Amino acid sequence: MFELDERLMAAASFVRRGKAVCDVGTDHGHLAVYLIKEGISPLVTACDVNEKPLEAARKNAERYGVCGQMKLVLSDGLTSVPKEYAEDVVICGMGGELIASIIGACGYLKEGDRRLILQPMTQIPFLRQYLLEHGFSIECEKAACDAQHCYTVMQCRYTGVCTTPDELFCMVGRLPDEKTPQSYRYLNTQASRLMRIAQGIEMSNPQDERVQANRALAENINALLKGWETV
Repeated sequence: MFELDERLMAAASFVRRGKAVCDVGTDHGHLAVYLIKEGISPLVTACDVNEKPLEAARKNAERYGVCGQMKLVLSDGLTSVPKEYAEDVVICGMGGELIASIIGACGYLKEGDRRLILQPMTQIPFLRQYLLEHGFSIECEKAACDAQHCYTVMQCRYTGVCTTPDELFCMVGRLPDEKTPQSYRYLNTQASRLMRIAQGIEMSNPQDERVQANRALAENINALLKGWETV
């Protein structure tokens, strides 16, 4: 069996069986190989803006015997990927602003029954706000953790309904709906980070309004976590 780390396994779990998948920023093509080997997708387009990751993906496709079901495309985001190859679009391991720019540059993501599976590494509140303000729904999220870090993976689709999320939603998203040990750890880490930020600001400027803002946001997250199972 071809195995993935917890982060990519969480992303793979949101891919619909039988759909053509586009893996944006494929790196070594591990996710693409997994989706094909497990019979989840009949065709995966692995794309990247650089040749070197595509060459690594090609070698893995050859090694695992999936060349006939994996397309390799040199592409800046989705600009060179036809829409028929992108029923489910996976974008993992990028910053939230970059993911937002890739989504904004691809009009066909608003067409048909397309699913976006997003795993931002940074600027996560920004991405959640961008999605909702531009008519995308975050249907669910899943946290994944390794020894050092926690990640969130979002399942999204375009609805055309634009909303303005509050600050708490931008910070926690749909993770409170999941109530798993992984989501608890992720959100607890976010609350602790906000408290540290508040304390750091307070040391240099106790009157700064950001002190109370960050502290209040941390307290709201902690309130969501009360009563959760942490094992």
